[in-house]
Amino acid sequence: MAVSELASRIQQLEDIENIKRLKVLYCTYCDDDYNPDGIANLFTADGIWEGDVLRTGSRSIYKGREAIRTFFSAEQNIVSFAVHNVSNPLVTVKGINAHAVWNLYQPYSVDGKMLAAYGMYRDDYIKVDGTWFYKHLRINFNYQISLPLS
Repeated sequence: MAVSELASRIQQLEDIENIKRLKVLYCTYCDDDYNPDGIANLFTADGIWEGDVLRTGSRSIYKGREAIRTFFSAEQNIVSFAVHNVSNPLVTVKGINAHAVWNLYQPYSVDGKMLAAYGMYRDDYIKVDGTWFYKHLRINFNYQISLPLS
């Protein structure tokens, strides 16, 4: 194996690990009372958050860091507890662009009700000055259930 091919393969592995780290940071900020500044700063300036909003049953799209920050600032007042459990990442890197699919299992609480949802993230990323950012995060939920309080 040529040194250049080895270097390219190592770079791809590092990129995949950095994208996984970006998803971990996103989940960590979501579980930290939907930290709006932390979440917004993971996106490019013109990044997009698109997803199913479980409590309303609607689909929403927020473009740009300020719109994303505003959305998550409002979520802080509505969702009192959340745990974002992601798994099964399938990450594809092509130069400075990447795409990933993740499973999400999320227990959470709204209005004193414990709920859980399962969905899938389909994310697009871009590498800017050596750092990976969300270009377009998409979350689609497949189901939501009520959890008993015991």
